[in-house]
Amino acid sequence: MTASLPSGDDVYSILAPANASAFDDLFELYRSSMPAAERKSRATLQALLGRNDYRVVLLHRAERLIGYSITFVPENDNFCLLEYMAVREGFRSGGIGAELFRHSVDTARAGRRDVAVLLEVDSWREASPDRAMRVRRQAFYQRLGCLRIEGLDYLLPLETGRTPPVMDLMILPPADGRVIRRAELERWLRTVYVAVYDQSPSDPRIARMVSTVDDPLQLSGVIPR
Repeated sequence: MTASLPSGDDVYSILAPANASAFDDLFELYRSSMPAAERKSRATLQALLGRNDYRVVLLHRAERLIGYSITFVPENDNFCLLEYMAVREGFRSGGIGAELFRHSVDTARAGRRDVAVLLEVDSWREASPDRAMRVRRQAFYQRLGCLRIEGLDYLLPLETGRTPPVMDLMILPPADGRVIRRAELERWLRTVYVAVYDQSPSDPRIARMVSTVDDPLQLSGVIPR
C-alpha cells in the first residue's frame, strides 16, 4: 500500500470535553495504537479533557480521525510532555506523523521559545521482539530535532497491572538554545510524576533517575543502524 501524504484536506482541532462522539473515535484509535502496558483507562483519559494543563489534538481527513496527540502542558512552566501520539495504520510513513508532531509542538509551546518538549519513548536498548520498531521510532523523532537524554533510565510510573517496557526520555530542546541543568530536569520529572501519574513528589525513583545524568545534561543522537 502506498503511504498516504499530508493533504490540504487535513483538519486539526482541539478535542472539546463535551464532544462524546469525537472522544469515542479517539479512544478507539488510542487502544489500537498503544501497547496495553502504556495505556491509561478510558475514564482516566476522558478526565484529561476537563483539565487546563492538557492539549488533545485531533487530525481528521474527510471527517475520519487519522491521528491524534495528547500533551501535558503545565501552566506557567517551561516544559511540556508529549504523552501520546499516533497515526492510523494505512496513513503512516508518508509525512503525516511529522506534520502532526510539529503542529502538536506549536500548539503546546504557544509561541514560547523557552519551552522544552519531553517524550517518553520505548528504548531500543531492551532486547525485545519489536526492537527494530523502537529504533525506527527514535530515528523518526531524531529527524524532527529530538535527542535522548544520556545516562537516564526513564522509569515509567504508569500502573496498568503490566510491566512497562524499558524507556528512554527524549527531548526537543527549547528554541532559545539554553543549556539544561540537572536540577531543572529533576523539577520537570517531579511535576510529571505528580500531575500526570498521581505519584508522590518524594518518589525515590526521581532521585534515582537524575543521579546518573550529567550536569548540564548531555544529549545524544546515537541510534543503531
